Amino acid sequence: PRVFSAEKLGTMATGAALAENADMSSANTRSYKLFSGSANPELAKKVAEQLGIPLGEASIGRFNDGECNIQLGENVRNTHVFIMQSTCPPVNDSLMELFLMVRCFRRASARTVTAIVPYYGYARQD
Repeated sequence: PRVFSAEKLGTMATGAALAENADMSSANTRSYKLFSGSANPELAKKVAEQLGIPLGEASIGRFNDGECNIQLGENVRNTHVFIMQSTCPPVNDSLMELFLMVRCFRRASARTVTAIVPYYGYARQD
């Protein structure tokens, strides 16, 4: 998956810019979907509103032992998928959730999977 920084996210304010970053033709700019992890769903909702698209349906839960359970609520076959997930505390759980979401979308035959990470916690380590 590709990962965009917050600066790159700022340039993705329109559907055309989102389509350009996914290497899609301008005639088929609606073949993308935006999904959110559990770290910051409010931000993903605002971005989806700004783009004029509905936020994708996926349920993210936890098993009794703490493992992550992800279930897709819609078909993503042959679709460009964008996942918005920050690495806010707990950082490792957020990252693991992102990796499992990427795996879930790849297994569901998404054309491409792009991770949008507005805040990447490990980027500040020296």
